[in-house]
Amino acid sequence: KTVGLYFSAHWCPPCSKFTPQLAKAYAASKEAGNDFEIVYVSSDRDEDAFDKYHGEMPCLALPFLSRDKKRSLAEIYYASGIPTLVVLGSDGEVITENGCMAVSKGSYIEEFFPLILRSSGFFDSCLSGDASKVKRWLEKDPNYVNREAPQDWHACHVLGEGWQPVINPPRPTNAAGTAHLVANHPAYGLHVAAANGHTDVVRILLDAGAELEAKDGDGDTPLAWATYCGRREMMDLLLAAGANPAFPHSISRKKYEGIKGDGASLEYLKQKTQGTANFTGKKPDYQFGDITKTCAANAKEGITNFTGKPKYQFGDITKTCVSNFTGKPDTTSGISQKLV
Repeated sequence: KTVGLYFSAHWCPPCSKFTPQLAKAYAASKEAGNDFEIVYVSSDRDEDAFDKYHGEMPCLALPFLSRDKKRSLAEIYYASGIPTLVVLGSDGEVITENGCMAVSKGSYIEEFFPLILRSSGFFDSCLSGDASKVKRWLEKDPNYVNREAPQDWHACHVLGEGWQPVINPPRPTNAAGTAHLVANHPAYGLHVAAANGHTDVVRILLDAGAELEAKDGDGDTPLAWATYCGRREMMDLLLAAGANPAFPHSISRKKYEGIKGDGASLEYLKQKTQGTANFTGKKPDYQFGDITKTCAANAKEGITNFTGKPKYQFGDITKTCVSNFTGKPDTTSGISQKLV
């Protein structure tokens, strides 16, 4: 039997709006022959309100006077706010702690427990950082490791609500305390865990064969998500595993911060990955090789029509290039000092 624990209360306006949707989903599930039951776990202020509200529901209920059990259930399943619908499988494992989202999306009403709903439990675990649950999900189905997050789950946690946690508010921001990451579908468990800094979960996923260069709907990898959210330890972990660090070299810090990314982490990654073997992005314009190429070009054409003055004090270099250009400036130490 599948059981839904419905944490709710008569006095709660969002609960009053959601309860009819849940009743409809419950009826549809029963009609479809699912072995499913809902248990109402009340946060009502008195027994009369409890009786009245439970009378509107076609389901079982934890007795109102069982306050200690109610508190224990809320702690076990992180039901710190209402409404919350926690769905448990026949083995007692959590299928999802986001049953409210599933029901609200309508697509679940005709068939309440398809595989897509079950797989959301894996992504819930990647999001919350519960390494033991991630292991159990992978034991049940190893293919979760490189499976796309369900679209409705993605719409709630990544598009619609930013990084809404599995438990209720307050919602976390990124490591810099600023923006919520928003990205287009698809995304994978490695993206989700990396952006939230869950190193234990990421190690489990990598050991299980997670694709390091998996791309979300915008072409961004887990390393890009970790950088955006300012997860330095995670960035180091992914780089050590072989992640390609090309992306930060194609965007300026100013532009990156303009899209609410963590600029300091972008610079950290640029500095950490200068000259790496798998670097495929555009070289920064301050690298020594670019200076010598510019010198050569100016020496061939003459320096008389050179009017710009690059940021790195190009004037001293060009004087040397014009007077005795040999293909390599002879004031290496001076250039190095300017570059520093």
